[in-house]
Amino acid sequence: SDRGLSEEAEADCRQAVVLGGDELRVRLTRLTLQAAHADAGQAVSDTEQVLSEGDRTEAFIPYLAACVYSLAAGKIDPESQADMRNAYLARATELLEDAARKGMLELSFQWYNRLSELPALAPLRDYPAARKLVAKHRP
Repeated sequence: SDRGLSEEAEADCRQAVVLGGDELRVRLTRLTLQAAHADAGQAVSDTEQVLSEGDRTEAFIPYLAACVYSLAAGKIDPESQADMRNAYLARATELLEDAARKGMLELSFQWYNRLSELPALAPLRDYPAARKLVAKHRP
């Protein structure tokens, strides 16, 4: 694949669209895989493109985009590329805040618990602004 993903992951993403999955969600899910397993920088760039095209009202879109940025940040050396890593973490936090404003807290799962559980958000765990955001929204 041109994204560096396994053929199986690509096939799953294509099948999700065929089965009626939301195209933006599927594209962002593919980008989370790309950020984790292939070209994280390209995944970040492509994520901004998806966000510029997408539904600006749905909460799950910025949430998935935050996962892409978090995963990309996790692949960056915190010492030699600290500025880029912090920029990615800041953008991930912004996107999580956007998801919260759009009603993510009203969804059936408690997304704020995912900061401590979801591997895609692991790089955000020690980022002060993300911790503050989670604390602000925890019931």
